[in-house]
Amino acid sequence: MNNNIQNLLKLNISKFLKIGTLLFCLMCLFFAIHMASKYEYQKTETGIQRNKVKELEEKVLELSNTKRELSQIRHTLAQEKEQLLKELNALQNKYSEMEGWKITMEKEKESLNNGPDNKQ
Repeated sequence: MNNNIQNLLKLNISKFLKIGTLLFCLMCLFFAIHMASKYEYQKTETGIQRNKVKELEEKVLELSNTKRELSQIRHTLAQEKEQLLKELNALQNKYSEMEGWKITMEKEKESLNNGPDNKQ
């Protein structure tokens, strides 16, 4: 009888070990699936972030080129402004000389009209 109990205990222990081992394997399988899912999610997120970084780098490069072009345009416009100011000053000097000439001519006409011959 003692032998029967021992055999029965061995069978029960063996069944519990098999069930325990099976449950442990299932837990490991679910854990592995969960970790694989997490890995795929992180991999996808990393890909998205890399694409965003590339887009931002391209945008920075584009804006740098635009800034360089605008700086060149600004420099060109500053040079044109200086040239126009020089031309404006030259025209103002020329105009003031012409105004002086006109005033002189008017004074000469007045002096001729009001000269000693035209006394009233």
